[in-house]
Amino acid sequence: MLSRYSRQVVYNRIGEKGQKTLLDSHAVIIGVGALGTVIANNLARAGVGKLTIIDRDFVELSNLQRQTLFTEEDVKNNLPKAEAAVRHLKEINSEIQLEAVVADFNATNAEKLIRDVDIILDGTDNFSTRFLINDVALKHKKPWVYGGAVADTGMVMNIIPGVTPCFRCLIQDPPVSGHTQTCDTVGVLNSTTGIIGNIQAVEAIKILLKSEAVLKGVLTINIWQTEFDKFEIEQDKKCPACQQGKYEFLNNRTPATTLLCGQNSIQVLPQQNRDISLPEMANRLQKLGEVEYNRFLLRFKTDQYTITVFPDGRAIVSGTENPGKARSLYAQYIGN
Repeated sequence: MLSRYSRQVVYNRIGEKGQKTLLDSHAVIIGVGALGTVIANNLARAGVGKLTIIDRDFVELSNLQRQTLFTEEDVKNNLPKAEAAVRHLKEINSEIQLEAVVADFNATNAEKLIRDVDIILDGTDNFSTRFLINDVALKHKKPWVYGGAVADTGMVMNIIPGVTPCFRCLIQDPPVSGHTQTCDTVGVLNSTTGIIGNIQAVEAIKILLKSEAVLKGVLTINIWQTEFDKFEIEQDKKCPACQQGKYEFLNNRTPATTLLCGQNSIQVLPQQNRDISLPEMANRLQKLGEVEYNRFLLRFKTDQYTITVFPDGRAIVSGTENPGKARSLYAQYIGN
């Protein structure tokens, strides 16, 4: 089995012992988009023994510019990103355990999803989920690797509970909506996400191997200007999360609507998980608009809106950035 990883085994900072440690490790990747696909690809090839891939979205044509695990066939087949990623990763390394979780990572399921993992990788595209990851990681003493990328710039930071400052020591509260750059407003180079995802993956390996070389502080890059910088941050003595143990984002379990970055779409969460029969729903909706479905999702088109429904009742409403309109369409076609 180790022959697959021979080039890592001969690398003196990993060796046979380190490789066996990786094979015994479990990493969870939250979000398998531009960053997450790069991270997942690297960790699967490196022989991390179990990878859990969590993502709430499905593969679209615009993803292929930078989300390196996906193909046009995944778009054609309306595959959820987590499922498509695991299918491709199985072709890369059939000897490791791979788990696809097609779900929204939120306060109601976060603790269950990270309970048995050794490390958490951030492949998300929004601050609210990152603050939630920070809370659940601190509470359960799980290290996690933050990564962010937009346009030609990116950032990486390791958060190791009890050792490093936490994410809220860097950014105390989520930025006000509309006041930060996004991939939708300024675009993103695939090389930016590639570099950041690669750095996140190697930092995860170093953390799993308990290397002294783990990144301390924050690494920033600008690939267009070919600039790399690293700076230290101090632990905030008044930090509500790592100093006071106030897990505000983990304790907020109110069902929510979420604007999806760069998609003109709103995710709607039901009051509680539902067990929806997609064939029955397709039969009901086909008189009202265009319907297609597989065992993973149902897509319903009416007027200028597209509603993608998952078996647990979660939906993504495309064609609007108005949460009220998204909830109204959900109630009208899916039910309360």
